Amino acid sequence: MRELFEPAKLSLDKAPVLRGVFERFSGSCSELMRSLCAPPCTFMLNAVTTGNTWDLIDEFEDGICSIYYSPEWDARILIGFDRRFAASFTEAMFGGDGTEAPSESDRPFSSVEVRAMKEIFALAARGLEPLMGVIDNMSLLFERIETKLDFSSIGIADAPAIMAQLIAQVYEGGGRIFIIIPQSALIPFRRKLERERSPEPAQQDPAWAKQLISEIGLADVQMSAILKGPTLKLKELAALRIGDTMRLPDTIDSLVSFECAGEPLFRCKVGQSAGRFTVQIVHRTDQRQELINEIFAEALSS
Repeated sequence: MRELFEPAKLSLDKAPVLRGVFERFSGSCSELMRSLCAPPCTFMLNAVTTGNTWDLIDEFEDGICSIYYSPEWDARILIGFDRRFAASFTEAMFGGDGTEAPSESDRPFSSVEVRAMKEIFALAARGLEPLMGVIDNMSLLFERIETKLDFSSIGIADAPAIMAQLIAQVYEGGGRIFIIIPQSALIPFRRKLERERSPEPAQQDPAWAKQLISEIGLADVQMSAILKGPTLKLKELAALRIGDTMRLPDTIDSLVSFECAGEPLFRCKVGQSAGRFTVQIVHRTDQRQELINEIFAEALSS
């Protein structure tokens, strides 16, 4: 009889659409962070779990979260970061190079960290709203930031909820992002969440797939970052001596070509991290368009 009076619960096995939303959200986070963080950031969905609010929040009790209210869903939704995320991304946003070890102490969050995290919370909320549109219209209205997390942040202690956990990385550091949604907000959309996925592709021959991975997928590939060099006359080249300096036509903002076996693949920016040169991919190389640009450049210079 007790089960008859318990609130309905959502099974993640029957909600593939919800996991798909969080997977797309993790894929869009890198693009969302470009306006705040110069170094490249990577995000990956780690897990989607269920439980009561007490157990879910207990894992992140030393973190920071922002509480949003959705009037369409009549529910409060938490977006939060653990302490390592707050430390790593605050340093990156203010020009750090990732060499500073993140603080592991239980000190209160500084006002700078809170303001920085508030900006990232706003980006995350704006990125999540349209993705949730596949379930139902959602708008997120900011209510407050909590730096001391407990079950009262979202409701009663035993309220069933769903939590998506993402892994984030910037430089050599990073942390975790969590999103908590009460199951009571999702139950009315259970039918939409149970929408079947696209048919699985036909299974491949395991032996052939293993051989393909071992001989091609794991093959070492030599990559080269190519800077444009100066044009010299033959007599100038013959006159070069050890220690001579040649001025390159590129500037610090110029894009370099990232090539494999002489084939240009990407255009990149040169940078530095932990004492090593790095390249940040800006866009894929379009050889046809670059050829047209070179033709126009030559025509304009003649």
